[in-house]
Amino acid sequence: MTASPTSDGHTPANAGARTEDGYHRGLGKRQIQMISLGGAIGTGLFLQRVVS
Repeated sequence: MTASPTSDGHTPANAGARTEDGYHRGLGKRQIQMISLGGAIGTGLFLQRVVS
């Protein structure tokens, strides 16, 4: 079974990871990158507030 591309032409990294109830678990590479970026930005804003 192959994963079909989404409307933007990308195939999800976890497309084959289905559970019994039909939902898939896991995070894609892009989602992990965005979480990391948000953490870095949040840390920078917090430190700027504390130091100032």
